[in-house]
Order: sequence, then structure tokens, then C-alpha cells
Amino acid sequence: MTLGPDENRFYREPLAAMRNPIRAPKLAQRILQADGRRYSVRLEVPFWTCIEMMAAGRQCRMNVLVASIAEASEGPNLSSALRVACIEYLLTGRNL
Repeated sequence: MTLGPDENRFYREPLAAMRNPIRAPKLAQRILQADGRRYSVRLEVPFWTCIEMMAAGRQCRMNVLVASIAEASEGPNLSSALRVACIEYLLTGRNL
């Protein structure tokens, strides 16, 4: 099976970052809106890939997932809360 250029990008960039640990992973900014709130978040590309996988597992859109993580987070830093949610998902296999 051959992946299209958009799908292949998600697999290629994290692997390139692992091969060259000195180079910092590329940050990507996304603006998401849910429940009348707007979220502007900058994360490394592998974290966005993980958030997409989490949303697919929940069968919801990414903006709804980010909003639910924002509501549940205890601190003001949404980027950190999203990274922690991704790590917990990868370690346990459970969505928050």
C-alpha cells in the first residue's frame, strides 16, 4: 500500500527527528474552536499525530478532544496538558 504525500508526512518527520537527535522536532501551530472557545496551540508534529489517533479512537473531532483535555487540565499550559495526555495514551492505550 502506498501512502499519499499527506499521510506519508506523519510517518517520515518523526523518524527523521529520531535519526538526528540534535535537530529539534518541528513545531506546528493549529487553531481549534469548540464550544465557543478558540484554542491556539503549538506542538511538535508527533504530538499532533498522537492527538489525531486519540480523536479517531474516540470517534470525535480533534477540536472536541482538545477542548475536553483543556477542561480537565489543572494548569494554564494547554500544550503541556496535551503532551501529557499523549504520553498517557501511548503508555496505557486509554483515551482520557
